[in-house]
Amino acid sequence: MFKFKRFGLILIFVLVLVFILWFFRGYNPFQQVFCMMRNDKYEDISRPLGEPGYYHCTHTYSDGGERCRNSDECEGRCLISEETQTILDPNRLGKIGGKIVIGGYGRCELSNKPTSCFPGTIEDPFAFCF
Repeated sequence: MFKFKRFGLILIFVLVLVFILWFFRGYNPFQQVFCMMRNDKYEDISRPLGEPGYYHCTHTYSDGGERCRNSDECEGRCLISEETQTILDPNRLGKIGGKIVIGGYGRCELSNKPTSCFPGTIEDPFAFCF
């Protein structure tokens, strides 16, 4: 009888702990299981300036880092890189994202992990950070 009570208390403690993690930090054990079943990584994503983070299922793309000319060539998006040649678009001067791509190539996105800075894609080379 004593072992059953102790097991019950441990089970309740674990369930309460999982609920607290899930409620306050966005942790979801079911989402973690499904993420791991797809061979992806369930990880804590921290935010800038010490804000509380959240959990995200990160998928690493098989073609990440390879050269590309548009996003159709990538599993993810084709991001601008050092090899991308851009100029200011005279029709969009003074507007947000006033650049166009005139040559070079980009690099396929490594994963779908959220970041605070986005370099822009070949199709829309507007880079921003938040």
